[in-house]
Amino acid sequence: MSWVRWKKALPISDRPRFQKLRPLLERSLRQADSFEAATWIAARLGLFRLLAHLETPPQNPAAFYENLGTRLGLQANAIDRIQQLLEPAWSSNLPEFPLLANRYPRYPDLAAPFLDTLLLKKHRRPHGFYITPPPIAVRLAAKLEWRDTPPRLLDSGCGTGTLTLAALRQALQPHSPGSSARRQHLQDLLGGSSFIECDPGLAAITTLQLLFFLLDECVQPLMLERWPVVCRNLLDDETRSGFTHIIANPPYLGEKQARNVIAQAKNSHFGDVYKGKADLSLFFLNHAVEVLVPQGQLAFLTPAYWLTADSAAPLRNELEAPNARFSD
Repeated sequence: MSWVRWKKALPISDRPRFQKLRPLLERSLRQADSFEAATWIAARLGLFRLLAHLETPPQNPAAFYENLGTRLGLQANAIDRIQQLLEPAWSSNLPEFPLLANRYPRYPDLAAPFLDTLLLKKHRRPHGFYITPPPIAVRLAAKLEWRDTPPRLLDSGCGTGTLTLAALRQALQPHSPGSSARRQHLQDLLGGSSFIECDPGLAAITTLQLLFFLLDECVQPLMLERWPVVCRNLLDDETRSGFTHIIANPPYLGEKQARNVIAQAKNSHFGDVYKGKADLSLFFLNHAVEVLVPQGQLAFLTPAYWLTADSAAPLRNELEAPNARFSD
């Protein structure tokens, strides 16, 4: 079943070549005996892919970070954050990864479909984690309208970064590729944005995906003083308000699967807008409403039940602002 899912994530013309990867996939699958193990295996694959792209020796982290700083104009604070996020991914007991990364240069996002293959149902269900399919991510990001005001984007559960990158590409559409206006818009956008993820392996994958995106986009180096990917729990997050755009595919966990986390949320100020049983995704919605600016835009991938559920009635009342507009 896992090999079938892996093949379906690839174009038909490339599937015969990837047949050679089946032994690697099956060996990785045996090692991915937990959610955390699977995310770090996928992150290591993404790191080796980026090393191949930058022509950096696999065992030379110092050269890797120096190369990134020079190519992208990343300042010391940004490099330090990236180093913290990627540090565990440097150790790998799968020697085929460097070969794989060099053999398939067309796929900078190998990590996401590889992770989707590794994660068995028994691993992903306790975390409520489901990777957003790229076509769905593009459709959801297209709901966001980007006006002339300085934009600030929040992805409150960025996972592997699929939605994050879809939103960034949507924001850059009005500007021609390679133009100074596009570069300035991207620099301004990343300077005020935050992409939050509580799982360290997933935060590392989002970091790698974003680095690939920036290397493709930047004809000239950006001057980024901060790295927007943040690894922490949203319920513990002190994210400042003022986001103009928020996009997310939150975890789908009911009280039975996430009793402790939901109890923590109910005991916080989020608990004022719920009654009875609650789903963790409702707390993500509540947080988004709190940090969104007036006239801001919010695009969430959620089940429809919260529109009628009694437990979400206080949240719906809070969302019924005079100028609020909904679409699905």
